[in-house]
Amino acid sequence: MARIMKGFASELYEMKEVRTRLEEEMIERLKKSHIDVQKLIIMERKEKRKEIHLMGRTRMGRCVTAREIAVMLGQVMGKRLKPAKQTKSVLGRDLEVMVFIEDTPYKTLTGVARAIKDGEEVSGDNFSFLSLDDGEEVLLLSDGMGAGDAADRESCLLIELLEHFLEAGFDKEAAIRMINSTYVLQSDSSSFSTIDLGSIDLYTGEAEFLKLGGAASFIKRKNSVECISAETLPAGMFEEIELVRQKAVLSDGDYIVMVTDGIMDCFEGDNKEEQVAFLLEETTSVNPREIASYVLNGALEMSKNKNMDDMTVLVAGLWEKA
Repeated sequence: MARIMKGFASELYEMKEVRTRLEEEMIERLKKSHIDVQKLIIMERKEKRKEIHLMGRTRMGRCVTAREIAVMLGQVMGKRLKPAKQTKSVLGRDLEVMVFIEDTPYKTLTGVARAIKDGEEVSGDNFSFLSLDDGEEVLLLSDGMGAGDAADRESCLLIELLEHFLEAGFDKEAAIRMINSTYVLQSDSSSFSTIDLGSIDLYTGEAEFLKLGGAASFIKRKNSVECISAETLPAGMFEEIELVRQKAVLSDGDYIVMVTDGIMDCFEGDNKEEQVAFLLEETTSVNPREIASYVLNGALEMSKNKNMDDMTVLVAGLWEKA
């Protein structure tokens, strides 16, 4: 736990103030648009990306959108900027604090396809798509043990905890380890759920996969499909866990595909990953939702439309911004 908290502390204090002539130039540029700047600071993150923190208001009863301000500041800095998520969309006569960050060169589109186990009313699989302030798009997928309401509650709670930790700024691995420790300490030791996390850095195109009991994942490229697999136990079984962490660099038009074991179990033989990879190679669609549906329908066809388990497919495609 001490190691986890030390890592979190380093994340919190990774930014430093950068005093440059740019600050004065930005203030002058905003004044020309009737924006009264009381304070403007340029901060630099550990990865050298800049953040601009601005306190100000408009004059002469004007209103200026945050996007317009981002364009003005970006023209001075020579980089494309965008308002941070917590920044208000419009600046008026009331004093406001606004934050602007470097825009990402990439964007993502996502899709999902699901099927519920025969005889059940709810799925024991849960998922989430997160957009973090540091420019990461995160896919979360959890398969609760068993099926029905109990599995749904377990996997839903796990996804919600992951969301809270990641949005608070915790490192992905630290968040997973803390959640696993919490599950181990629970009196009900039969509560196990898989943790499958995929992320894409929209600044660099780097993808990362962290797995704790999750099924295989895939990277669909223009001319090939790569498999990311790991043999690990679900969260909550042991305090010391073997967390698999793998990285890959994506290019424009690549996709990451994550599935629960209900998809994999539809295929017979020892080459289940290869059969899913074949489906991904076979589809010519560029729509993430259609790709997810194609994999799900292919799995159902192999199982003769018998839903022996909950099934979920998540897809995220990466594209360069125009």
